[in-house]
Amino acid sequence: NGERNYVLLFETLFASTNYDNVLSGKQTTGQNGVGLTVLNFSSKKFIVEVGREGKSYRVSYNEGGTFNGFEELGECDSHYTKVTWELDKEVYTQTEYNIEDIRNIVKATAGVTNDIEFTVIYGEEVDTYRYDTVLDYFNDIATQLTSFNFNTNFELDNEHIQNIEIVINTAVQPVQQSFLNRTHLIHGGTIHEGVINGTRLFINKVLKDNKKYQKIAKAVTLDDIRGSISFVVDCLSTTPEFSNQTKFSTQKIEYKSVVQRCVQDLLMAIYNDKPKNLEGFINHILTVAKFNEDSGKTKARLQKKLN
Repeated sequence: NGERNYVLLFETLFASTNYDNVLSGKQTTGQNGVGLTVLNFSSKKFIVEVGREGKSYRVSYNEGGTFNGFEELGECDSHYTKVTWELDKEVYTQTEYNIEDIRNIVKATAGVTNDIEFTVIYGEEVDTYRYDTVLDYFNDIATQLTSFNFNTNFELDNEHIQNIEIVINTAVQPVQQSFLNRTHLIHGGTIHEGVINGTRLFINKVLKDNKKYQKIAKAVTLDDIRGSISFVVDCLSTTPEFSNQTKFSTQKIEYKSVVQRCVQDLLMAIYNDKPKNLEGFINHILTVAKFNEDSGKTKARLQKKLN
C-alpha cells in the first residue's frame, strides 16, 4: 500500500501477519508485527539499525513510539540487524529484568537458526552466539551423555508441517528443548510430548520383541523417558499454532502425532540397521525404569507401614 517497511513493522499492530501461508509456503512465528510494535510503544527509546545490500540504515523512536527519524548511515559490507531499547518505567512499573533470561532466549534462537551470529550487548558485557548446526548447539547445552547422538532432518509431505529436525541422546541430567519455527517453546507442549511418546513407543516395542532387555525392565512409562533423554527438536510449519501470543508452548495435536512418528522412525531405522549403536541408549532408559519401579515399590511399602 506504499507504506515504508518500518511503519508497518514498528508502528502498526498485526501488519505483517501472513494469512495465506499454506498457499505461499511461508513460515512465520505466529502473529508477527505485535512484539516489536508493542515494545516500541512501551519504551522510552527504541532504535533499529540494519545493514544490507551495501548500506546501513537506522530508524529511531522515543517516548512510546514517537517517530524520531529515518537515516542512511553510509556504506556497509555486513548484513545485520541491531535492536536497542530502554523500557518505560511508567509502563513497566514492577519489571524484573533478568539479562540471563535474555541471553538464554538469544542462545536458543541461535541454536536452531544456523549460520547467523547473534550478539547481546548489556552495558559493557558482550555475548555472541553462533552455531553451524543444531547438532553443534545440542552438544553445547547437553552434558553427561551416555550414548551416541542420534539426529536427522525429516522433509515431510504434510499440509501443515514441512520439516522436523531432531537430535536425541540419553543423559544423566536431561536437557529437553522444543521449537516451532525457531521459537523456543519454554513451556513445552505437544511437540515436546511427541518426542517423549515416540521414544516410549519405540522402547516398549523393543522390549516386546527382545527378551534380552526384558531382564532389566518389562515396560517403561512416560516419566521414565522424561528422566532419561536429552533432545532438541525444531518443527517448521506454514501454519504455526501457539497456545497464546507469548509463544511459550503449543497444544496442536497434529504436531504431537507427527513428531512421535518421526522419532519412532528414526530410532527404529537405527535399530534395524545398527542395533549395537542403540544398546547404550536402550540400557540407560531401562535402568532408569527399573530404578523408578523399585523406588515405587519401596514407597508403597513405606506408605502401607505408616498407615
